[in-house]
Order: sequence, then C-alpha cells, then structure tokens
Amino acid sequence: MLAVSCLLILSIAARWAAAECYLPNGVDRNQAKSAGSFYERCNNATDVSMCCNTGLGDICRENGLCFNPNTEQVWRESCTDPTWKSPSCLKLCVSDILNSEGVAMLSTDIMITICTDGSLCCGSRDVTEDCCRDGSGFVIKDGEVVAASQDNSSPDDKSSSGPDKAVIIGAVLGSVLGVVLIVLAALFIRRKRRGRKPRPCRVPLMRRLTLPPLRPQKDPRPCSRLQLNYMRPRNFK
Repeated sequence: MLAVSCLLILSIAARWAAAECYLPNGVDRNQAKSAGSFYERCNNATDVSMCCNTGLGDICRENGLCFNPNTEQVWRESCTDPTWKSPSCLKLCVSDILNSEGVAMLSTDIMITICTDGSLCCGSRDVTEDCCRDGSGFVIKDGEVVAASQDNSSPDDKSSSGPDKAVIIGAVLGSVLGVVLIVLAALFIRRKRRGRKPRPCRVPLMRRLTLPPLRPQKDPRPCSRLQLNYMRPRNFK
C-alpha cells in the first residue's frame, strides 16, 4: 500500500514538474490558481512547445492554438519557454493591450476569432468585427504570425479563395468543344438535306415525249425505275 502511494505521489509530482507552461509575461500558468485548469505541453518531441488547458478540455491544434470542443472556441494560451523568445512560441496577441475584460493580453489566455477570410483576430467575435472587416488580423504561416495584409499565400487556418486554374481551363475547353460540336452538327444536317435531291439521269427516248423537259446534264446516267416514277407527271398513266 505504501509503495502504491509513493508511486502515485511521484507520478503527480513528475506531471506537475513537466507541465511548466508560461504566459508571455513569464508567469507559470499552472501556478495561478484556477478551478479545473491544468496546462500541458502540446508537443513532447521538441524542446519548446505551446501548451493547452487540458484540464478544461482544450485540444492542441497543429498550428499551436488550442480548441475547446465544448465551447467551440479557439484560444492562444501558454508556452514552455518563459521568455517566449523561442520560435516555437506562437506570438499571437502577446502585447500589453487590454482585452475586453481589462486584462493585458500578455498576462492571460486570449480568445481568438477566426474571420470569414481565415485571418485571426484577438478577442471574442463581438469585439473583433472591425478587425475582421478591415482585414487587420493575422495569419499563421510556417509557425510564424504575420499580418494578414502582408500575406499573399494561404495560412494554416485559411482556405485559398479565387477561381482554380484547372476550373478555368476546363471551362474554356468545354466552350470550344461545344462550338465545334455545333458546327459539325450543322454541316451534317446540311449534307443530309443535300443528299435527298434526285440525282441526274438519262431518260429513255420513249418517255421523253411524255415527261416535262429536263435541264441539260453533264454526262447523265440512265434513270432507274424509281427515278422515272419520281419524275412522272400527275396525269401520266
């Protein structure tokens, strides 16, 4: 029983020792007494990593942000580097500007709003309308935070917009093919109508007196019985 208790104490102590997650102002997030909160590093394979509040159900995202599935809210939380100088610390919303609660952003977790264009703004949706509308937010590109106005490529949280080149090429080829098919259909119908006209032929001498005069033809061939019937006048018996 004593051995089990010692192992439990050691595991808890090791957990707390390994979970050193700091705010941008250098305060250890786990030292701040908050009900149900416990911060853990997101990546154990690197020396420095962002942290998320797993005690409240936050989930680490690949771009360093945290997502809470219960509230469906994204957060920028803490980092294992107390100086926040490491490139692995996501330097998003880390200024001394006060948030909507009157707390400096560098001294607390910051709620992140994802705008319709994919850019990121600091604060809840009701206080980031101007930021999203003006395009003054940020994007995460290759692990770094850059201004959305200076980024020309698709960020980690932004889906590319605009027409796809493949779609444009397909539309052009489809239009050209449609025109070609229309022209071919018109030529086919015209040729078919021409083929319905009776071919020139040579009428036998015995019937030339009873048939209407024909236009002179170049090297006509003898008429078939079907052609003679076709040329027969209505009063011919």
